[in-house]
Amino acid sequence: MSTMRNNISHRLLYVVLFISLLLVVYFTSTTAFYLPPAPTTRGVGKCIDNERHALLDFKASIDRDPEGLLSTWRTHEEATNDCCEWFGVTCSNQTGHITGLYLSFGNLQGLYLYNSQITGSLSNDIQNFSSLNFLELSNNRLNGTISEKVWQLPKLRSLYISSNSLQGGVSKNIRNSKIWRIDVSNNSLQEVDSEAYMSKVKRIDMSSNNIYGTIPNISSTVIWLDLSKNRFYGGLSFLCGNIVNRSLLFLDLSNNSLTGKIPDCLWNFKELQILNLGYNKLFGKIPTSVQLLKNLTELYLNNNNFSGQFPLSLSSCTKLTLVDLGANGFSGSVPFWIGEKLSSLYAFILTSNNFSGTIPSQFCQLAYLRLLDLSKNKLYGAIPACIGLCGLPVSKYCPGDKELQLPPILGENNGDDDKENIWFYIGGAIGFAIGFWTVCIVLLVYNPGRHAFFHFMNTLESWIYVKVMVFFSKLQRITRR
Repeated sequence: MSTMRNNISHRLLYVVLFISLLLVVYFTSTTAFYLPPAPTTRGVGKCIDNERHALLDFKASIDRDPEGLLSTWRTHEEATNDCCEWFGVTCSNQTGHITGLYLSFGNLQGLYLYNSQITGSLSNDIQNFSSLNFLELSNNRLNGTISEKVWQLPKLRSLYISSNSLQGGVSKNIRNSKIWRIDVSNNSLQEVDSEAYMSKVKRIDMSSNNIYGTIPNISSTVIWLDLSKNRFYGGLSFLCGNIVNRSLLFLDLSNNSLTGKIPDCLWNFKELQILNLGYNKLFGKIPTSVQLLKNLTELYLNNNNFSGQFPLSLSSCTKLTLVDLGANGFSGSVPFWIGEKLSSLYAFILTSNNFSGTIPSQFCQLAYLRLLDLSKNKLYGAIPACIGLCGLPVSKYCPGDKELQLPPILGENNGDDDKENIWFYIGGAIGFAIGFWTVCIVLLVYNPGRHAFFHFMNTLESWIYVKVMVFFSKLQRITRR
């Protein structure tokens, strides 16, 4: 009997090992299938010596390379000395200078160690890549400060170093660079030098940092500006200053500590499509110049201290798809012209204000409306049937209607329910403890019962063993066929 059990154990072990081997082969082949091919673009001649050494110096500054992206960057005799043939390196066909580093999973030109879990800091040897025009270091684990040499790269046009752990700030030397696009978002930067004038930058994303100070000097060439989720303070008077680019498309200053009123000079931004000033400390009324934002599609003014009636000037912004004026001090009635003028609305949010009156029936004309939040106001009357509400009615009732007694909301607890739940769990625990110890005491004290119990367990074990043996015997006969 013991020998048979050992045989069964050995066979089970073989089955487990065989299945494990299959899984290893499967995952190995799957991983190999998804390995990205190395770029093949290279120059006619060998790369420049000082740029090859710069690559090696940069590799030496990298603390960790889990993907092995830099494994071919070496100078051993068995390896090529032409860095244009190294994985991820591309060179100019005319000069042999390095023009791009493709070290990510994708086909974006000049992508530089994107999302490769690289740790370390930016090395000053970056200055040796004088022909580099696209630098992408986003989604890694880089720390330290931004090297001053980055701003001195003569041909650099795009700088993307978001989602790292970089500290320090943006140097004043950026004013001498020719960068068009800069993305330093989602880091731990603390400041922007007061002399840092971004003269040629068209797209700026400094969101999700810890930058403290007033709004930096922004060039009139900018068309995309995102300074959200920082600690900027002061007013918005800079909007009436140098930043008068009529091609400004995107402006996000949300989640800061900006104060004051919105200046009445928004006519400068006739191409503006998205304006987000939410989560600040702004107050006053919405300026009438907002009516000139003919191309505005999304407007966020939520969580401020704005007051007055719903701005009539928005009736001219007929391309609006989203309006969020929630958590302010607006009052008066909800205007009927919203349903007539803003026919493209997808989301309309007026929660936590002081609006009163009824919901206009013209809302029925909003064919694309999917989100409507009018909660926490002083509205009354019937809800237009065309809005398509279903389920239980609201707790407030119209004048002359009989108030409805609503059943409690599912999941809402009160004091009695809490007490009943506590006693239910206490009773269950006590019952389990009593039953468990009763069985244990009976088995210890009552000998016939104890013998019967263990006899039953032995019989059950033998029955299970026989069933397993029969199953494996049938399985062997089937496999032999």
